Amino acid sequence: MTNGQRIKDILVGLFIIALSAMLVKWPDKGINLICLIICFVLLAMGIRSLWFYFTMGRHMVGGKNTLYAGIILFDLGLFAFSVTMSKVFVILYLLGFYAFAGIVDMLLALDARKIDSGSWKLNFVTGLGNLAFAAAAIVFGFVIGDEKALVDLYAAGLLYSGLLKIINAFRKTDIVYIQ
Repeated sequence: MTNGQRIKDILVGLFIIALSAMLVKWPDKGINLICLIICFVLLAMGIRSLWFYFTMGRHMVGGKNTLYAGIILFDLGLFAFSVTMSKVFVILYLLGFYAFAGIVDMLLALDARKIDSGSWKLNFVTGLGNLAFAAAAIVFGFVIGDEKALVDLYAAGLLYSGLLKIINAFRKTDIVYIQ
């Protein structure tokens, strides 16, 4: 990771932490703010994937997967803007995102452990944290039905994500040499 990438990751982490602080400061507008964040993130991820496909991915093996992912994410972002945002939408987003991210992080950690990489512990803890957020989204959203707790949960998830981004920026990256 270059110094420019490290600085970019630190700035993105600080921006994510600022979004978390905004959610904590204005919990009454939290659901609407969460929905806007979700829409913009989906649109940005879609545009980024499409940009990557048109600049470089079309010449790569499996580049069409990037195109398909970009189209789907962009369409989901547009769909999220057009749909009336509700508490159920936010609960399902939190559940789906955190459960998927937790499972992927834990599988990556187990794979990294097999090749004796030192970063598998942090990935495993990150996966457990994401699964805990998914379980909390079910409990606070569907069982208890507390909207403020759901906003606080999303704010805590953003804070957790921002801190991990900053921690990863300061970690020494492993270089794998082919022997």
